[in-house]
Amino acid sequence: MHRKISAQSTNLSFGAVCRDGLIGFLFLLSFVCVFTCGVVAAQSKKSSLHSQIARGVPLNNSSSLVVLDAKTGEKIYAQREAMPLKPASVLKILTTKVAFDKLGPEHRFPTEFYGQGFTGSRLAALYIKGYGDPLFTHEQLWLAARKLFMRGVRSVGQIYVDDTAFVGAHERGGQKAYLAASSALSLNFNTLTFEVCPTTPGKAARVFNDPFEYIVGTKGKITTVSSGKNVYGIDEFPGSEGLNMVYRLQGTMRSGQACDEVYRSVASPALYAGAVLKGILQKLGVDVVGGPTKKKVPSGAGKIYTHQSKELFKIIRDLNHFSSNFIAEQLLVSIGKESSSTYVRAKGIAALEAHLASLGEPRADYSIHDASGLSHDNRITARALSKVLLELRNNQSYGAEFVNSLSVDGRRGTLRKRNMDGTVRAKTGTINNVGTLAGLVQGRSGRDYAFVILQNKIPYRAKASAVEKKLVRILHSS
Repeated sequence: MHRKISAQSTNLSFGAVCRDGLIGFLFLLSFVCVFTCGVVAAQSKKSSLHSQIARGVPLNNSSSLVVLDAKTGEKIYAQREAMPLKPASVLKILTTKVAFDKLGPEHRFPTEFYGQGFTGSRLAALYIKGYGDPLFTHEQLWLAARKLFMRGVRSVGQIYVDDTAFVGAHERGGQKAYLAASSALSLNFNTLTFEVCPTTPGKAARVFNDPFEYIVGTKGKITTVSSGKNVYGIDEFPGSEGLNMVYRLQGTMRSGQACDEVYRSVASPALYAGAVLKGILQKLGVDVVGGPTKKKVPSGAGKIYTHQSKELFKIIRDLNHFSSNFIAEQLLVSIGKESSSTYVRAKGIAALEAHLASLGEPRADYSIHDASGLSHDNRITARALSKVLLELRNNQSYGAEFVNSLSVDGRRGTLRKRNMDGTVRAKTGTINNVGTLAGLVQGRSGRDYAFVILQNKIPYRAKASAVEKKLVRILHSS
């Protein structure tokens, strides 16, 4: 009886094992199927997106493209990614990365005011020394002048300006505002504004310069007309320099319209800042005898006031949002620190190149000549820029600030009027025969993409924009 029961028990146990094994096998098979099917589906989606980009984004032989998964860095598509090309203003992405790393997102730029020869409320000499604040404007200078007044300054013998903190700063490239010089002591992006207002037909239009504390000469006139196009110019007379700027006014402006503004770079940034400071102090009731003149702050001078700039992350927002060449060049010198009071542009260039080398980029694949992308001698690969883009986007300390600095399609910044019909934040780039774009797109599936597209030798900007729009639409619809 015992043996029979044991035999039955043995048979029952064997059957149970068989059933359990079969269930386990079927479960494992289903798991493998689900996993395999998921991988196949993901590969199929990737393959489909790759094909859509290949078919829908036509590039010439002097253009390149990289598309990555923004979170994982997985490469989704690449075409001529290792070809060194002109980046135009998307080079500011590299400038942004190195500036954040070298200076820190909370960094502020000081502008210092010193006095020498105090006698009661009189200063024999007033010094203003800059350290590269890119956003130092007329408003900040006015506030600084008020501080000097509140601290008892009522008379100044001489104003001196000190721009020696920058070595080898970018020189002025012309009178257009985007060609302004870089300087340790700068004001209003080193530009002067002319406001032009029509009067009555046949009469001269009113022309004012801002800040008006900076005295300039004008010759000629802009005539107000009853109809026709606005065809007028405000241009420097040859030989104008320093504080002796003279501008030629000519052309016509239609009556009945709003005032217009014309921007011109200044010939001597530090002297420009000093001249405006002198004018503001005089309007506050401070007697100023001489200056401005360039001179380094002597060791015996006493500090009266220090103005601190906005934090770097706010400056970066203006850099990328408005694609400011001036801010880029100010930052370039600032990252080339040699000592606590000396910053060298060549060292800033070396810092940009060193970062590319740290990413494993071959030295032959890049050549950096500025921080703005304005130079036609710049060369970099889409592959290198895509690496920098991902570094910025995924950085825990300043990634969100970087993303916020990018222009937004159809809403603000340099993408405000592009209307790509996609959710894209990006940095644009445009110089003659070059159109570039680098940024981030979220697909309808929720997947985030990072992309860099560099188009060189394009016949006109609209053609490059059309290609960019096709890419963004494909990524957004994926």
